[in-house]
Order: sequence, then structure tokens, then C-alpha cells
Amino acid sequence: MTRHREATAARIAKAREAVQQLAVLEPMAWADIEAVHERAAPRLLRAALAYTSQAVGLAFLAFVLYSVGTLHSLEEKRGALPREEVHAVLDAAAAMAGIVFLSIWLASWLIKHRRVTQGRPPRPADEVVSAALDLLPTLAALSESRPGRPRHEAMEEVLDGVTALKTRIRFSASKSGGLRRYYGSQIKLMMHGRRVNSVLTVQTTRLIESRDEAIQELARLAVHIASAQARCDFGALLPERDLARGVGTDAMEGHVAIRVFGPAAGVAAVVLVLTLLLGGTGSTLFFVPVLVFVVSAVISATMTGNLDRIRPFMAFMRDHGIGAEALRDEPGPSDPSSRSPARARRRRGRASV
Repeated sequence: MTRHREATAARIAKAREAVQQLAVLEPMAWADIEAVHERAAPRLLRAALAYTSQAVGLAFLAFVLYSVGTLHSLEEKRGALPREEVHAVLDAAAAMAGIVFLSIWLASWLIKHRRVTQGRPPRPADEVVSAALDLLPTLAALSESRPGRPRHEAMEEVLDGVTALKTRIRFSASKSGGLRRYYGSQIKLMMHGRRVNSVLTVQTTRLIESRDEAIQELARLAVHIASAQARCDFGALLPERDLARGVGTDAMEGHVAIRVFGPAAGVAAVVLVLTLLLGGTGSTLFFVPVLVFVVSAVISATMTGNLDRIRPFMAFMRDHGIGAEALRDEPGPSDPSSRSPARARRRRGRASV
């Protein structure tokens, strides 16, 4: 469609100008980025028809719920209903179902129309490209912003752009980049997407510490992510050298901690209660629930694709020697033989410094 091509050309032109302004040295796959918007023709009617089955199902559900609920309540109050009244209830339910169907169908058409007129890729998973392109002009505006309110507003636009890009990456990774017949490891793609988002979070944090350097780095990352997504490199949005720097504030978010450690804590609590009922005493009341908690956390993280997010936590436990040696009383200064190996290594490191 003409509107789609014009909006796409405008978005790409703004991104090109921002790349030149920021002097980004990362090569940009402009041909792939232009082609990603044409992977499927953005036809509005076909997009709306794709939601027809869902609209029919929801409309039928509304018809059944309204008719059954209304007839049941009337029968409880009045007893047997005349045929005319039953037909009136069914007609009202049919009218409601029709409204539900038209509303869902129209909403799907409007959503597709908005995406087309904004020049976004036809496949929702490919909106990583458009989000990365939109981030580049905001970074250029922040680099030239004046002190005071203009800079504050430009900073907020950059933060919104980074948030939008992270959301698109998360969605694309969960949908295997929009590949319908992908039978590989989807968990691996999701873990990769989270590592990419972790890198973006680290650089976003640097905006309030070293703004100019963080702007340049975010621009380089956005260029690489857009190019990789456009080339269908969904599992290599960033190279390993960049991902290795992604262990930061995003390594263990609050909701991830709840998803991973919540079930583990519940299982450990049940085991603790069972241990008490079975007559467990002393160290058994501590070691058994802790062991169950750790094992359950690893299993939960593996099943939810968050294993990479708890690596800092597991490294902390390893370095501090969670075990019998670390749980003993602190050894005195005259008893170096009872120190744990991890504590001894840290003491030797401090002594060498």
C-alpha cells in the first residue's frame, strides 16, 4: 500500500539521518531493513479476516452465556417460560453476539490499519526493526539537547524508546521471530532475548552516568539489533562480546525472582513441614529445605527459560560456600585450618593486593 511505503520510507530516512549524525560505525543492513517491511503484503482485509474465527468463537460464547444465564434466572423466578419470551431472550442474545463479532472484527481492522499507516512491518515479531529505527532519532535528539527541560524530555523519549525495543525483542523471541514452523529450542531464543535486554538495561543505566558514551553505545546496539532482526538472525541479535557485558541491573528482575524463587520457596516450605512431622531435628531442619529450595529453583528456572538470569545468584552461593563449611561458626583468627576454601581464596586475594 502507498501509505505503508511512505511511512516506511520516512522512518528509514530519519534513522539514516540519525546514524550519520551520531557517526555510528556499525554497518547497517539497509537493504534487509527495507525488505523486512515487504515479507508479507500488508493487506487490511486479509488481516481482518484472520481474526474472523476468533471473533466467531467469542461471539458464540457471548450468545451462550447471555441466553443460558438469562433463561435460568427467569425460570427460577417465574417457573416455565412461554415460547415468545424464550424467543425474545434468544433474539437479544443473538443481537449481543453480533455486536461482539462486529466489535472484534472492526478492532482487528483498526489495529492493522494503524500498523500499516505507521510503516511498521507486517509481522508483529519483526517490529523489533521499527522499534530500533525509532530509537535512533531520539538518541540523536538527546545528544544535541540543551540543558534543562529539553534535555529532560529528550531523556524520557529515549527511555520510552528503549522500553519499546525491549518489549518487541521479548515478544519476537517468544514467537521465534515470527517463524511459524520453527521446531528448534524456543527457550534458547528467549534466553538470548533476555540477555540482549540485559545489555540494553546496562547501557540505559549509563545514561545518567556518562550520557555521551551511553548514547553512542545504544545507537550502535540499535543498529546491530535492527540489522540482525532484518536478516532473520533471531538468535544472534548481538554478538557474544556485547552479551558478556549484560550482567547488570536486569540480571535478576523482581518478577523473574518471583517466578523462579516463588515456587522453590513453596516447595521448600512444604518439605520443612513434612520434615517437622517426620521428627526431623537439628541440622536436618535446615539442610534439607535449603537443598530442596536450590534444586527447585534451578528446575523452575530451566522450565521457564530463566536459567541465565539466576547465574549471578548461583555464583554468589558458590563463592560464599553455601554448605556445611560456610554454615559453621566463624573461625577465630588463630584457627586458619577451619576456614572455608572460598573464604581462604578471598583472603589470599586481598593479601596479594
